[in-house]
Amino acid sequence: MAGAAAAGDGPARELLDRAGAELCATVRALGPRPGEPLVVTGGLVGPDGPLLGRLVEGVREWGLVPVPVPDGVAGAVALARLAGSLDGASP
Repeated sequence: MAGAAAAGDGPARELLDRAGAELCATVRALGPRPGEPLVVTGGLVGPDGPLLGRLVEGVREWGLVPVPVPDGVAGAVALARLAGSLDGASP
């Protein structure tokens, strides 16, 4: 579907837009604080994922910047490093 959307398929683009909006609604329901780390991974929101741009745009107004990582292990490491830098500890 992502390929079809990139090729200009309107219904495919609409589905990805709706999925992106639902993802943003889920993030909002978690009550994020501005500047809080938002590490994302997976085929849809990881690096070059078809929903990543939609997520970035959708959470910007809440002061969040998604950090896409290629896999869950890298995500855990990224969160640990971000948390350490937020707490003033050495990463």
